[in-house]
Amino acid sequence: MKHEKKSIRSQLGHSALEFALIVPIFVMSLFSVVELGRYFWIQHAISSAAIEGARLAILNGPTDAEVVNYVQDLLTDSGVPGAPQVTISPRTPSQDVTVTVQTPFQFMIMPGFVEGLVQPNPLSHAAVMRHEP
Repeated sequence: MKHEKKSIRSQLGHSALEFALIVPIFVMSLFSVVELGRYFWIQHAISSAAIEGARLAILNGPTDAEVVNYVQDLLTDSGVPGAPQVTISPRTPSQDVTVTVQTPFQFMIMPGFVEGLVQPNPLSHAAVMRHEP
């Protein structure tokens, strides 16, 4: 009977040890999936904002400042953190107009630790459309 109690205690100890070894790996994997999802979501939001900005920039009415404000408002409404940089190529009739949006990617979970290991490149997207004459 004493032998059975030692066996159960031993199994409980092994289970606790296995749990302690597996949980950090599982949590890091879960956080990595969340950050990867955020990365692609922000990339999609930047891409959409650049395309919408290019659509507005090919029109004759709005100024460059209005296009920049429009793109920044789209990104703010999408929840993209940080201050995006928006650049517009010269707008001449019958020429291509390029709207480029760039913003740094900021980690949400343990930013100081992760940024110390990896230096992420800023996210950017350029949309090109032909200006109306």
